[in-house]
Amino acid sequence: MITFPSIQLFDLASGTSTQVITTDNPLGRVDWFPDGTRLLAGTERGIEIITLGPPVQRQTIKPASRPSHTAIRDVDLSPDATSVAYWMEGESKLFVLTGF
Repeated sequence: MITFPSIQLFDLASGTSTQVITTDNPLGRVDWFPDGTRLLAGTERGIEIITLGPPVQRQTIKPASRPSHTAIRDVDLSPDATSVAYWMEGESKLFVLTGF
């Protein structure tokens, strides 16, 4: 569940939610890894892999060029989970990240 400014994990059976991440800035797009336990997200830190856990783990694979606000708006994980296509605010280019 995404509720600005956070991502929360909601358990249908118990009706409880667990905070995954909180941010002061808007989130970019979020995409799932095929394993179903990790998310790819554009955050104020940059491009992150977020393992839902427990415990929740955050790994920045591409730091934000301007950490004070979310510059990476769109991220898309390739079907084989080896590449990330992303777009940065203010750019007219699409970037591809590999080797993470």
